[in-house]
Amino acid sequence: MNWGLGYQKVGFHAAVTGLLTRRRESNGNQILKMGLLEAGKIGLNNLLITCDEANIGSVRIIEKNKGKLRSSFIDEDTGERVLQYIIEL
Repeated sequence: MNWGLGYQKVGFHAAVTGLLTRRRESNGNQILKMGLLEAGKIGLNNLLITCDEANIGSVRIIEKNKGKLRSSFIDEDTGERVLQYIIEL
């Protein structure tokens, strides 16, 4: 199934959650880095990653890992703006 601009939806979802007491310890950054390594190992060249605009921690982690803002949209269920990033592997 094509998912715009030649991307394919693989059917994979990763959610990073953490305890409030463990925030700001780079755990989310390390998890994303490991995920990017694994994605490269299975032959993926680019990843489309989304997060809510209000989730500043996730925005920083994605951008720190070379995420480039592609677009944004309003989630019809939540009314929140969702940012879409591309990371080239």
